Amino acid sequence: MKRFILTVTALAAVLGLCSSGFSVYAEENESAVVSTEGYSREFEGETINVYNWGEYIDESIFADFEELTGVKVNYSNYETNEAMYTKLAAGGASYDIVVPSDYMIERLINEDMLEKIDFSNIPNLKYIDKSLDTASYDATGEYSVPFTWGFVGVVYNSEFIKGEVTGFADLWKKEYSGKILMMNNSRDVFAIALSRLGYSYNTTDPDHWNEAYELLREQKPLVQSYVTDEIYNKMEGGEAWIAPCYVGDYLWMKDNNPELRFVYPEEGSNTFIDAVCIPKSSKHKEAAEMFINFLCDPNISLRNINEIWYFTPNTETAQMEDYYLNCDVDDEYLLGVLEQQLAQTKGQLFDALPTDSQTHLEELWLLLKTSTVGLHVYIILGGALVFAVAASVYRRIRRKRREASYDEEIL
Repeated sequence: MKRFILTVTALAAVLGLCSSGFSVYAEENESAVVSTEGYSREFEGETINVYNWGEYIDESIFADFEELTGVKVNYSNYETNEAMYTKLAAGGASYDIVVPSDYMIERLINEDMLEKIDFSNIPNLKYIDKSLDTASYDATGEYSVPFTWGFVGVVYNSEFIKGEVTGFADLWKKEYSGKILMMNNSRDVFAIALSRLGYSYNTTDPDHWNEAYELLREQKPLVQSYVTDEIYNKMEGGEAWIAPCYVGDYLWMKDNNPELRFVYPEEGSNTFIDAVCIPKSSKHKEAAEMFINFLCDPNISLRNINEIWYFTPNTETAQMEDYYLNCDVDDEYLLGVLEQQLAQTKGQLFDALPTDSQTHLEELWLLLKTSTVGLHVYIILGGALVFAVAASVYRRIRRKRREASYDEEIL
């Protein structure tokens, strides 16, 4: 992973506006925040619980936030939106910050599980790109602040795969059997199948979901495993050759294995926005809002983005010389081709599914993950078992009748 030396663009001005405590902070930190507006030490000694995806933030910023505000960060991870939702819905855990994806934010809003954000506490919101289509999941714009965005494509190892890779259809090729990975979450996996079938990712037609299941069931014998963060070691080390992949994960892996390539699927793909939210369980809402303001600071955003390799919604960060897409990197494929793909992205955003569709999806996902053969095979096996039992009973009845007849003859 690349590391960049960061500087403050207007340190002198910042120092002039700071209180004495903030002045000391800025003088001692080369990567100090651009502005100290929106911070105080009112909540010094408090701890906020931040719940986020794995490998999805530069954890070194926590110490800077504590030094700036006196608020500590207790950090933990989840692997999927659904795992995060289950934890929040179950209660018993108090989180102050979560970072769900678009469709899950919509679901959390619909189920009254998020707090409205007081944006007067987040002056750095001015740096967040207002052109992002956040209305699709946060209609009133009161519950979330975009953190990153990106899309799903296909990563493959050019050392082992010499032919052309064009999209999701390549994940069904038998010549890659045992070397194919799939994502370990229902929404992304079924979206890949729906892409191949030409259906909307937000379809409510149960037949569409059933067709997607059948397509995934056909693929399953070829799949090495369904993975989350395991994709890094498996793709970087050559244990797997091809997988669907978030674009930021690809950039991270390519930095460790230059043989990896990425294509934007010809079938189209999912474009996603991950955003910062405050759950209803939060016990430190104002401190959490200070942390959101901190994440929106251009220098802090730069550190995060250069750590996790996703696209930034921060307009100031996107213009910075050290932002990875602006770096003088000697890799035409990494930046040139990627930017072309970015320009032609035609992805769909996920919506929160109606309850019946969501339940149907979860049932199909469970069936896919737990079954080793298709449903029709189970029906055939079940019929064979019934036939075998019936035949055994029939033979026993015939044997008893013969024995009874023999006894009668003796008498």
